[in-house]
Amino acid sequence: MAKFVSSFRGYGFHKKDIHAGVTVADMEEFLRVPIEQALLHPDDPVYVYLDEINTAGSLQWLFKEMIGDQMFNGTAVPDNVRFIAALNPYRPREAEAKAGGLHYRDYSGGAEHVVDAREAMLSSLVYRVHELPPGVLPYVWNFTSPHSVGVGEDKLLPAPDYVDLVGWPPLPRDATEETIYTRLFCVRSMHRLTKDAELRPAVGGSKDLWQGITFYIISAIDASNRFVRNNRDTSSVSLRDCDRSARLVPWMFRFLRLQKRSEDEGVPGRALVAAAALPAADLMLMLLDAIFLTLFVEYEMRLPNEERVQYFEFVFAAVDKSCVERSPRLPGPWPKDVRALAARSADTIRRATMLLVKYLNLEHGIARNQGLVENTFAMFVCVVNCIPVSLR
Repeated sequence: MAKFVSSFRGYGFHKKDIHAGVTVADMEEFLRVPIEQALLHPDDPVYVYLDEINTAGSLQWLFKEMIGDQMFNGTAVPDNVRFIAALNPYRPREAEAKAGGLHYRDYSGGAEHVVDAREAMLSSLVYRVHELPPGVLPYVWNFTSPHSVGVGEDKLLPAPDYVDLVGWPPLPRDATEETIYTRLFCVRSMHRLTKDAELRPAVGGSKDLWQGITFYIISAIDASNRFVRNNRDTSSVSLRDCDRSARLVPWMFRFLRLQKRSEDEGVPGRALVAAAALPAADLMLMLLDAIFLTLFVEYEMRLPNEERVQYFEFVFAAVDKSCVERSPRLPGPWPKDVRALAARSADTIRRATMLLVKYLNLEHGIARNQGLVENTFAMFVCVVNCIPVSLR
C-alpha cells in the first residue's frame, strides 16, 4: 500500500527486509540512496519501509534512533525521509505447538540444557521477536485481529470496474473485515471465470447465480479461516490464504476440465483443442470440485488426519448455515446435504491427487502412500501457481 501511494504521488519509496543477520553496515549502505534522493529533492518526502524490525535484536537501538530521533548512528537524517516500520506480533505458542519444531538448546559437555532464560522465552514465541526500545513504543499502531463489521461497513472497499459483471454478493452474517477483503478477491476471480467460453453459457447471464457461487466460495474460505484459528494459533492464516484461495478456484476449474477431457480421450495430461463442450451440469459440478480442491491445498493439507473430517464437517455446516440465512441462488446440480458434500469432496480429492502420481516413474519399493500422493499434488499446484510451499 505504501509503495502504491508513493508511486502514485511520485515520491521515493525504498524497502528493506530486516532479519537477525542484518548489520549496521547493511543499513548504512541501504540508506545511502534514499538520503541522497531526499537531499536532491528536499520538498518531497522519501519513504523508507523497514519490514519486521523486531527480528533483529542487535539493531533495536538503531531503529530507535531512526524512528524516534530522525538519526542514523549519531548522524541526523533529512527531515523529508519518512520511516515506516512493520513488526511481527509478540505471540506465545499454544501449549501443544511447543512440542514440535526446532528448539534452541546447547549440547556442549554432553548435557542438554536450555541456554538461558531469554532463549527459552524466544523459542516459545510464534515469531522469534525481540522487545522494542521504550522510545519506539509511542509510534506503535496495533491493527489487531479482524473484528465483526457493522451495518454499512461492508462498503468499506471501493468497487473496481469488474464488479459490475458479477455484482457484490451478500456477506455472511458473522462477517469480519477479513471477509470484506475475501469478497473482493473472490469477485475478482469470478470475473475471470465469466470470460470462460464454456462456463459462461452454462451459468448464463444472470448475476444472481454468479453471486450465489461467489457467496459460497466466500463462506467456505471464511469458515476455513475460523476452523484453523480455533484449532491452531490465530496467526496460522491471514489474508494471503484468502487471496490464494480465491485465485486457485479458477485454476482448479481449468485443471479439472483438462483432467476430464484427458480421461475421456485417453491422453494423459492433454485435451483436444476442438473437443466438444461439456454438459452444463458437469461444468457446474466441476466448479464445486474446484472449490473442494482449493480448500484441500490451502487448508486441509496442513491438518493432521484426525482433524480433517472435523474440518470439512465444520466448513460445510457453516456454509449451509450461511446459505440458509442469505438464500443465495446456487447451481441446481450442487448437493445440499452436508454428508453428500463431504463424500463428493473426498472422492474429488482422491481422484485429483492420484492423477499425477499415476504417471510418476517410481523406483521399486517406493509406496504410493498418502504423503507422496498429497505432496506431489501440492508441489505441482504451488509451483505452477508460484505459491511458496513447505513440505513435511
